Amino acid sequence: MESRGVTGSVIDSERFAVERLFATAGDFMDSGDVPADRGLLGRQRSDGSVSWGDHRFNGVEETARLLLALKAIGRPRDCFIELALQFLSKQIRRDDGSVRSSSDAIDQGWPEGPILDRAANPHFLEGVGIRRTYPAALTLIALAAWGGALRDIDLVKGFLLNEFPSGMWGAFPESEPRPAYTAAACFALIAAGVPRSELKPAAAYLRSAQRRDGHWPKEEDVWSVRKSTSDLISVSRIDTTAWCSTALLMLGGPRNGRAAARARRYLKYRT
Repeated sequence: MESRGVTGSVIDSERFAVERLFATAGDFMDSGDVPADRGLLGRQRSDGSVSWGDHRFNGVEETARLLLALKAIGRPRDCFIELALQFLSKQIRRDDGSVRSSSDAIDQGWPEGPILDRAANPHFLEGVGIRRTYPAALTLIALAAWGGALRDIDLVKGFLLNEFPSGMWGAFPESEPRPAYTAAACFALIAAGVPRSELKPAAAYLRSAQRRDGHWPKEEDVWSVRKSTSDLISVSRIDTTAWCSTALLMLGGPRNGRAAARARRYLKYRT
């Protein structure tokens, strides 16, 4: 199987699991005889970002996922890639390494009042929720995969390591750990060169959270930004089982491998 190099590790095409982890990038792909990545060019904005679906602002997560999908299909590094990497770099906060959700809207975290049948979380009302795990993890993976600036990689890596001393990750610092965020953070940190031995608590947590049939419950990462005079709610639907199985494969070892194999059997028969 062909290997693809990333900073600090080698991840083969199976472990990238792009077909599931970044499935939403398929929305960009042209049908028929047009090359798969040709339709992407017209979607990029002048600042390098790309958005689709319900996101009405320049989104970090879509841009990072798209960069990984393009890496997986073998697109060479060109001006499209460079501009997208520059966009991600500019969204990294230089004081703590966290990553903004958008370049053209202000992070608000969770809006006041019940949204989508959920109760408001006091952490978000206090503003803590703007330093979110998911965009940081996706940004770090994209930077590592494409050989982004080392200073950027170190900043985001530092945020994920320093703000979550338990070695398990939730949606934002001080939140309870969740499998989806823990797996995404592990994927990102290994890609950025963090030794697997430093992520043993995360591996144990992921194994303990796996359901009997091999899956982990899906996660919805919901947050709010303010653009002009509008509050925009955004939802990232995370395929937790795909993330966790891939992270456990990357973490290595017999127990992690067995858990990943159960997950892959679940994914195979689910579809």
